[in-house]
Amino acid sequence: RVTRSAGEAPTPADLVTLARAVLASGVAALVADSNASGSTGAPSVALVGLTVVALLLDAVDGRVARRTGTVSAFGARFDGETDAFLILVLSVYAVPRYGAWVLAIGLVRYVFWLAGRVLPWLRAPLPARDWRKVVAAFAGVALTVAAAGILPRAVTLGALVVAALLLAESFGRDVLWLWRRRHEVPTAAPQRVVRPAGPGRRVARVLLDVIALLVVWAVLLAPTELPALTPSVLLRIPLELLVVGALALALPTRPRRAVAGVLGVLFALVMIVKLLDMGFFAALDRPFNPVTDLGLFGPVFALVRDTVGRVAGDVVGVAALLVVVGLLVGVPLSVGRISSVVSRHRRQATPVVAGLTALWVVAAAVGWQVDTGEP
Repeated sequence: RVTRSAGEAPTPADLVTLARAVLASGVAALVADSNASGSTGAPSVALVGLTVVALLLDAVDGRVARRTGTVSAFGARFDGETDAFLILVLSVYAVPRYGAWVLAIGLVRYVFWLAGRVLPWLRAPLPARDWRKVVAAFAGVALTVAAAGILPRAVTLGALVVAALLLAESFGRDVLWLWRRRHEVPTAAPQRVVRPAGPGRRVARVLLDVIALLVVWAVLLAPTELPALTPSVLLRIPLELLVVGALALALPTRPRRAVAGVLGVLFALVMIVKLLDMGFFAALDRPFNPVTDLGLFGPVFALVRDTVGRVAGDVVGVAALLVVVGLLVGVPLSVGRISSVVSRHRRQATPVVAGLTALWVVAAAVGWQVDTGEP
């Protein structure tokens, strides 16, 4: 059992995992309600939506732990148990449609734990292995697709079978590793050896940096009407990005990260409003009003379901939710990455930020325009 010391405060990564655990509990409540009512029809948008958010956050807590230097055995265990619980709940939900064998996907983690109560050698520390997270993520995605019912039954059934086989391989490899070392004196789990980044990893980092810059650039310069969405719109200098660069150069590490996170969330919210403006301009020839228009989402969703069908309407709802969650997660991460790159390369970034700021000031003063009507 891995626990925290008394009075030890949870880390930022622990809080993200705790949010995932709360979402998983909400999924469990919806599954219990579905089973109690005997409903096996169209999937619950709320259930699929909560699951998707929980799966997306699964990629966040580990990253937060590494960025904040708070990686711990407790956090890894908390993360793994949250994954296992969500997979178990989703497998229960899939049983009425795909058979009781799907429960094996959710129960394998707990069978392994129970076996460890009987066989002490199964409780020995295991080496860190990224493949476990990949397998757990695939199982979660396969079960979510099964819950959403967005793919043909044969395809979904094949994905569930693959998930079961991958879990069997992953746990089987761990059991075999522990069996071969069952007579050894228990020691701490082998630590992962950190090797210098190779050319491939450096290229990947540069590619992620470029993607982060393009995401933030597009979010800040996106218009509010679809006809205005032209390539020339993006050929401008976003003032907000210059502010991010200046703050990254001026602030210490912790305040810089906090400011980047807040700005990232604000940029994401602005982009969500822009998307709503695009839709309202296209349908009603007016912008979205957050005060008076919030009540329209329910009737609009009902209209979509009546127009394209219940299942297709649910898919549209889930897709819209994915876009919102993707923005709320991806934009702050992108802003944080840009801020981190600027901070790490201060000598090179300082003249770039200063030069672009000077160019922006001059362009604003003399009225330079790339396209008519654009600042």
